[in-house]
Amino acid sequence: MHRLKLLFALLIISIVSAKSQTPPDTIVISNFATFIDTTLSQGVNVGNSSGYLILKTSEQENLAKNRRATITYYGTGEPKTQTGDRDTVTGNPMKVIDGDTRTFCQIRPGGDGSYILIDLLALRKINKVVIVTFGLNQSLRPRAYTIYAGTDSIQLTRVLQKTDNLDVKTIDIFDPIIARFVKIVFDVIDRFSSTVVCEIEIYGVGYLSYGEYYSKVIDVGQTVNWGWAEWDAELPEGTNVTFQFRTGATPGINGAWSQWSPEISQTEILKVDEPRRYIQFKANLSTSSTETPVLKKLTIFYDKKLVARNIAFEVNPPVVPILKRTEISCDFNIEVDENSLGIDTLLIFTPSPANVESVLLNGAPVAYSLVSTPEYIKVAFNQSINSNSRITVKLSLTLYLDVNEFPTVAISKITPLNPQFVNVYKRGDLSSWTVLTTGVSEKLIVDLQVNPNPFSPNGDGLNDQTQISFFLSNLNIERNLKIQIFDLTGKLIKTVFDGPSKAFAYISSNSFLWDGRDDNGKLVRPGVYLLRVMINADAGAESIFKTITVVY
Repeated sequence: MHRLKLLFALLIISIVSAKSQTPPDTIVISNFATFIDTTLSQGVNVGNSSGYLILKTSEQENLAKNRRATITYYGTGEPKTQTGDRDTVTGNPMKVIDGDTRTFCQIRPGGDGSYILIDLLALRKINKVVIVTFGLNQSLRPRAYTIYAGTDSIQLTRVLQKTDNLDVKTIDIFDPIIARFVKIVFDVIDRFSSTVVCEIEIYGVGYLSYGEYYSKVIDVGQTVNWGWAEWDAELPEGTNVTFQFRTGATPGINGAWSQWSPEISQTEILKVDEPRRYIQFKANLSTSSTETPVLKKLTIFYDKKLVARNIAFEVNPPVVPILKRTEISCDFNIEVDENSLGIDTLLIFTPSPANVESVLLNGAPVAYSLVSTPEYIKVAFNQSINSNSRITVKLSLTLYLDVNEFPTVAISKITPLNPQFVNVYKRGDLSSWTVLTTGVSEKLIVDLQVNPNPFSPNGDGLNDQTQISFFLSNLNIERNLKIQIFDLTGKLIKTVFDGPSKAFAYISSNSFLWDGRDDNGKLVRPGVYLLRVMINADAGAESIFKTITVVY
């Protein structure tokens, strides 16, 4: 969520023309073989002449391993326990694709026609199937079997049939076929001995479905303000490339390094600790087709000039009551030197809409301008902060989540397109920009308000619509939320919203609006209507009702 907020906010901030920004420095990587960390990378190939990054081919990779398998028994083939129940240990088909020859799946005598269906979870071009008998025991081998393959689990093509098998490890090669599903039908089971398979392996001639490229740690020679990343890639249909980054102050990766940033799939400001000297990136390649993405070039932008040498940030108090209007103090300790550009703007992302109560510089009020949205507060100073200082921004807001974070960036007008994330430290297990809430709200829907009420949707520009606002609390996973308008006979007039929602502050510009029209777009008659807000939860549905009056 904060990534999207940051992109939106930066569009607003970048009123200053990009031409006024000092050109940043760059790291340009066009030969990925030079930068690869071979101990961490897997499933990727950089061995081509251009040094491009692609997925590995699947000739040597078991495509079935740890995918998905089901088994269907016929006749008396189902394994049983001593009590006559189905044996879920020896009858578990996932045991034949776990890469462990010590585990197995058994089909008892009389189970002719029983089959195992393997889902590769992606389209692959396959040409080889290997069946390994448990313990390489001749008496447990599959006597006769047929292999089918296809793109769906119902209509499959027969690719191979073996009517008299003597091998305890079969290796069957056939013409390549594009398939997601592979079915092995055990046509004949010995009358006196079970067929017991410990592994089924599937190989192909296409690319792996996923790979991870880890770079070596890259040293830019000094502490910098990291910017954004751009790349050049060929992405055939069904393929994708995403990136993650992390930074540190030491060449060796340790606990002081930042966590991996969220994955990005387009040009975006890097959400990493800064300023920092060292960076590492991770490229995630994937395909759901028979093609591979081709990464040709990656460029990482950074500024040697820092907004400030260091900005330490904490939010106090660290614990507040849930769903109570509270004052929060955002405290910044700023260190600058002769290479610092100075702070012109602070952008504080807020978990719920907030009001700015005061802004202090070294304990005294300071001149500033303000932009306030439900997602962030932007404080722009009339004069740049170019000396060691302490800035305090006091906010008042209502918190409705268990854990609330206030990510913040500092911006210089010299480099408006590259904000600098403030430094946070650990307070126990949480960061210093985190605030916890105490107490548990008895209700999921809190403080339902309708304003104005009555309202008059007559098109005169005054009170033509009403605003429906409330807090949705104590929901960490999505549940279905409905907001509906009924007349007094109980007839549904208008569905304002019907969709999934987690805990959220539906207030201010995030609130819902009703313009007095029904679901057919017609204005309703004057009178009293019933608003119902309903959320489905584990304990059942919770609803709150409120009347709305329409006048003309």
